[in-house]
Amino acid sequence: MGNVNESASQQFEGIIDNGAENFAVDLLSNPAEEIIPEDSDSDDETSQNDDDQDDINLEGKDEDDNDDDDQDEGSDTSAEDDDQDDGDTDSQKKSDDDDQYSARVLKRINKISAKRKAAEATVTQQQEEITSLNERLVALEGKKDLNKKPDVEDYDTEEEFEEAKVDWKVNKKLAEQAKIDNEAKLNIEYSKVETKIQGHMEKGAKKYKDFAGTVQDLSLKRSLLPEINDLKNASDVIYYLGKNSDVADNLNDYVASNQTIKAGKLLQKISSSIKGKKFTRPPKPIRPIKPKGGGLKDMEAMSNAEYRKMRHKQAKTKRW
Repeated sequence: MGNVNESASQQFEGIIDNGAENFAVDLLSNPAEEIIPEDSDSDDETSQNDDDQDDINLEGKDEDDNDDDDQDEGSDTSAEDDDQDDGDTDSQKKSDDDDQYSARVLKRINKISAKRKAAEATVTQQQEEITSLNERLVALEGKKDLNKKPDVEDYDTEEEFEEAKVDWKVNKKLAEQAKIDNEAKLNIEYSKVETKIQGHMEKGAKKYKDFAGTVQDLSLKRSLLPEINDLKNASDVIYYLGKNSDVADNLNDYVASNQTIKAGKLLQKISSSIKGKKFTRPPKPIRPIKPKGGGLKDMEAMSNAEYRKMRHKQAKTKRW
């Protein structure tokens, strides 16, 4: 038996493929009797075909595995794509929200910016106006006497000097014309008042025999005449001022110092103080008085002192 096995080993020694160990193991596992040497070539071909088929199957399996892997990878890729789509959707939604939020914020920012710019423009305009007023104030302060003829030394340029000189000439002409017009208007008004004052004096002359002599030296400022004319007892006030020259002087001083209110109050006070008094003519004597010179003197020609002296003598004579 040992020889038979050895012979079988020698027979199969040439067909064992060292590169296909599994195939050789399968052949060695079969009984020696069933092996037919004549068909060894066919078996080799079959074995080779099977081997090739196995290789094909293995390759096919590998391809199937690769296809499965590709499919799995495709699935994974699809899943990733789905996840990416979901991510893109969420990102797009977030982006839309951000855009909407950004639009609201941008609108608010623009509104605040517009208000701020408007406020800044207002402040700038006010600052410009203040600057302009300050410049005009400085210019006016630099020209202390507007009636003074411009001096070339006071101006930076010849053009400014010429412009100031023209303005000075125009202002001077306007001031002169305004003064003339004002004086003419005042003269008309004072003429009307003086006419009325003349009427009051005529009335006073009828009330007071010495009125003409009393007011002969009376001098009053023209601006006092309208105030006196408005008084109801103007003739009595004029007579009073003729009798009290110091009061008349005070009135003139008030007017000269532009204290017309004080002058008006003083005239009202004088008017009120003499309203209750009644001025009458001196009574006629019972009999004529013989003067030292031997001639009679008309009582109308007597002075106040002479009249008082006469009345005093009459009183003494009456007692005895």
